[in-house]
Parts: sequence; C-alpha cells; structure tokens
Amino acid sequence: MIIEGLFNLLSGIVSLIPFDLPQLPGKFQTLLTFILDNIKNSIGYLNLFIDLKFWLLCACAMTIIINVKRIYNTFIWLLNFIPSVNIPFWK
Repeated sequence: MIIEGLFNLLSGIVSLIPFDLPQLPGKFQTLLTFILDNIKNSIGYLNLFIDLKFWLLCACAMTIIINVKRIYNTFIWLLNFIPSVNIPFWK
C-alpha cells in the first residue's frame, strides 16, 4: 500500500508536467501491476497473523521516544529565533 501510494504520488507529480512523456511499454506495466498485486496480497496474508496497524503505531511511538531530545532541541532552536526568548538547549 505504501509503495502503491508512492507510485500514485509520483504519477500525480509527473502529470503536472506540461508536455507528454512517452508511454511505458506494455510488458513493463504488466510486470509493475503483477509486483504490486503480489505485495498487496503478501501484506494481506501477513496481516492475518500480526496486527500491522498496531506494530506501525509502536514503531512510530518508539521513533519519537528515541528522538525526543532531537525534537526538543529543534523546537528550542526554532523558538530562539524570537529575540526575547532565550531557552537553553538540552545537553
């Protein structure tokens, strides 16, 4: 689904180009459709055994927890652009 979304995003960006690009060969389009369908089916089978939404949420939460110091320092760096604010960084 993520790969398909990226391809859709890429095709949307390419559609903004004012001139026409050459069409993909039929065999390449068939192969791309075959690969994306197999990935979608594999993720469906994997979802039968583990809850992918839960594990993706856990991965996002762990990424935020691990990088909380960097997130805080970036936020403080942006706040320090205001002349009257002088907040020290987390060392």
